[in-house]
Formats: sequence, structure tokens, C-alpha cells
Amino acid sequence: MWFWHGVPDRPAVAIREVKVAGDAIVQEEIPSMVKSGALLTVLVIYPDFPTPEGTRSVEDATELWKERVGAELDRIGLTREFLLATMSAFDWEIPAPWKGFAWRPYERSMIPVE
Repeated sequence: MWFWHGVPDRPAVAIREVKVAGDAIVQEEIPSMVKSGALLTVLVIYPDFPTPEGTRSVEDATELWKERVGAELDRIGLTREFLLATMSAFDWEIPAPWKGFAWRPYERSMIPVE
């Protein structure tokens, strides 16, 4: 999903939901989203589908994906805003509880969004 505001050839916001949390997130999705040039990029994932090896809970899986996404953004050298939103693939509450992390480009780290 793209949102343009002001400059017609550069999206203001790029939003992507990835339903299966696999290596393609780091290898394909993040680089593709960053190439869009959007001022704000939002990635929504279900970190526990499938449950990553070595994790026991959605919290563990979320922490692992936060680290993986942050490492890829650091590797790319992203200097724009990026938001990672995670929620369990197995939580049926409406609205589902979620966690958010914002990329701080000048600190090169992901921080929790309250």
C-alpha cells in the first residue's frame, strides 16, 4: 500500500504486511520497501508464524525479528523513518495486541513505540 502526498513520484508512506515471517523479509521485503523512497515505511509482521527456531514465545520471536530488521536497516544505512509492527498470528482479540519499534537512523537502533 502506498500513500502519496505532495510529490507525485515519491510516496510519503509505504505499508507492507508480510503474513509469513521468513528470510524473505530481510532478503527481499525490506530492500524493496527502502527502494521505494517513502519518507515513512511501515512493516507489519507476525513474528511467530512460523515460530523461529530457538524461540519459545511471541515475545522471544518479536525480539528476534526486531534485531533482524534493525541489523538489515543498519546494513542498508537507512536514514529515513521506519516502523516495525508485530502481532501474534495466533491472537484473535480485536484489536489484537501489538508491539511497535521505530528505527532511529542516527542512533542506528530500534526503539519501542509506546
